[in-house]
Amino acid sequence: PISNTSIMMPETFDLTVLAVDETAAPIAGATIIPIAVVENHSFSSEEPTTGPTGKTLLKGIPATAPEGGKYVLQIKPKQDFQTASVEPNLAELASRTGDRTLRVTLQRGAVIAGKALDKTSGRPLQGIRVRATGAWEDAYKSADFSVEADALTGQDGSFRISRLAPKMPYDLHWDGGREYPSRRVSSNLAEPIVLQIEPSGSWLSQHPQAGPSP
Repeated sequence: PISNTSIMMPETFDLTVLAVDETAAPIAGATIIPIAVVENHSFSSEEPTTGPTGKTLLKGIPATAPEGGKYVLQIKPKQDFQTASVEPNLAELASRTGDRTLRVTLQRGAVIAGKALDKTSGRPLQGIRVRATGAWEDAYKSADFSVEADALTGQDGSFRISRLAPKMPYDLHWDGGREYPSRRVSSNLAEPIVLQIEPSGSWLSQHPQAGPSP
């Protein structure tokens, strides 16, 4: 006779996360954030990053989602790729007797690039923090898109903000000026953006290499 047997599910298990791009190439340096979402409150634990093989190990993953909630993995790459959010099938992964690997394919993001120049002299400004924030409706409810990213201008005043959602509106903000300005741009712009900035006295005192405006 065939006896009824039950599979004992572990209360927790270890999970390998593999981050790859559209060509299946591994993505290193992506931060994996496990989040238990209960009644609109998030409780995250350890946040490991992927190694050269695109893999990292998450220990102590619960075999079931919290009652009335869900378990989400948020993947934040260092650059060029969009942030992604996945809700793994915990029961299926926990029931595996062999390899427990969750493969996540990250999509390349759009880029906003340009230069920061002194409004009066036209000189490049190094050390300006430029930030892009999503300006579309319900932007911050879209966990699958990168809604905020920033970059610091280099010696030639150039900046490059990557891993943005493609063809979406963003508001650009930057520090260092006498005012706190913003500029609405699209993430699919082909031409570089030029920011004309009148440096503030406080910013110049912290960046003496910029020198006083003529």
